[in-house]
Amino acid sequence: KRPTLSFISINNRQHLPCRSKDTSDLSTPVRVEQLAIPLIFVMYSVASRRNRVTPKKESSSPASFGINFYNDVPTVELDLDTFEIYALKRLKVLRKLEQFRTFKLTRDEFRHRVKEVLDEEELTGPVDETSHFILRLSYCQTEDLRRWFLTHECDLLRIRLQLLPTEKLAKLVQSYLNIKPITDDRKKELRPQLLLTKGNNGGVMSSNEFNDARFFAVPFTQALDLVARRECYLEGGQAYISQHRVEAILLAKFRMHLSRELATLQTHVSLDTSLQYDAEGSRVYPLLKSLSHCLVHKEQSSTDYSSGGQALTAGTVANHVSNMPLCMQEMHKGMKRHGKLRHFGRLQYGLFLKGVGLDMDNALLFFQRHFTAVTGEQFQKEYAYNIRYNYGKEGKRKSRDPYSCTGLIQGNAPGTRGDFHGCPYKHYDVDHLSTLLNDLNVKDKKEVLDLKKAGHFGLACQKQFVSRHPRAMEFPNDVVPVDNIGNHPNAWFRASRAYQAALSAEPPKTNNNPQTSNASPASQMGESPTSMTVSPS
Repeated sequence: KRPTLSFISINNRQHLPCRSKDTSDLSTPVRVEQLAIPLIFVMYSVASRRNRVTPKKESSSPASFGINFYNDVPTVELDLDTFEIYALKRLKVLRKLEQFRTFKLTRDEFRHRVKEVLDEEELTGPVDETSHFILRLSYCQTEDLRRWFLTHECDLLRIRLQLLPTEKLAKLVQSYLNIKPITDDRKKELRPQLLLTKGNNGGVMSSNEFNDARFFAVPFTQALDLVARRECYLEGGQAYISQHRVEAILLAKFRMHLSRELATLQTHVSLDTSLQYDAEGSRVYPLLKSLSHCLVHKEQSSTDYSSGGQALTAGTVANHVSNMPLCMQEMHKGMKRHGKLRHFGRLQYGLFLKGVGLDMDNALLFFQRHFTAVTGEQFQKEYAYNIRYNYGKEGKRKSRDPYSCTGLIQGNAPGTRGDFHGCPYKHYDVDHLSTLLNDLNVKDKKEVLDLKKAGHFGLACQKQFVSRHPRAMEFPNDVVPVDNIGNHPNAWFRASRAYQAALSAEPPKTNNNPQTSNASPASQMGESPTSMTVSPS
């Protein structure tokens, strides 16, 4: 028997199984409304997964249209491995949504890419429902986590509503919001006013579009967003909205419900006190606690990042500084300027270079060449051991992995003037960061700085990548892998090198302007060709 999901009441911690032990009553699940409080907490117990019974959904429910508003907690049994798989599936989709927002995609391209991710992760049915409630538990703990989860869950629902056929959307509105379309006579009566509302293309609604559209009358308090944007007609306290605008009503209701549930869950549940010291709960506690900052794509070390399929060496590192993210560029410049790096700088930069393919012998040679402020004997005594330790040749003889962006952001902040480690978007002030972005000719500097001010450091890094690699989204993901940008520095380097290689492999374009036809990959990365190479000193 394996550990499986069951529910527990928070107020008295009395175990309530997912289904009745009486085999004659297997179809009756425990209802959430029967608990002392409206929310439940997930715990683990040992139970058999055989004879599982899934309650039938009514044909008029939103789920029958492929949409779930997550009003009812699922009564399912999951083993521990499946629990983690479901959580990571949904987290990967939400992270992709966040990433796509930073790329310059059209509305159709955005929907297409999200649909591809949903199909790839098979986020439908029980997987979709269960994974939502698992992430609720993980993301209810702080205001920032609740805001992130709420924003991206609403984005996901918006995309799903946009992918629904017109007939299904109309039936969903009638069943979930309990409103019906206005009659044809009323529609003809309000024709002059309704024609002034916005159509699908954002302009004034055309006559053909008006004839095909359905209109709904809802209390204006349920359509405040549409009222603010003047995208509906108001009369007698009713807002008349077209069918393609009704998604705003659905999203507003979903946002209000989810926000209330997250706040209530945070009030009654604390991962630290409820799970950490519980005999059974201690097994699921680390997973729920770490979900909010875990990597959904693991970065692997590589020895094939440099041009021509050759491994990175001590003499070629400087040629690829322009392919590094801002954090690693800062450490490289600081090392050259001061002739050495302090402990955390050596650790972060050394592990980064190891991750992009620099072997131990070349790493020792590289740092010894650049640590001009120390003698060769001093380098061997004070620094060489730590480099060998990172490669698993000293101490515990365990190879270390490069730091992720979360490790840089949450790790030790740079202190004195000689420190260059950490994340520039997190630890630098706006003026300093603005100067660095100007030096790199980042065109979307204002957007990057706005994301930094809002505390979205990973998104700011992604935005800078898009600004310096403007055509990155034109290539397939297996050609220019953008999955982990903003989550791992090595992913930034890997995608930048792949982008440069993809541009070089393209056939030259023939036109009348010789400067344009002979444009180098460097110029298409938002920088001058001379800035591609940083000669070693």
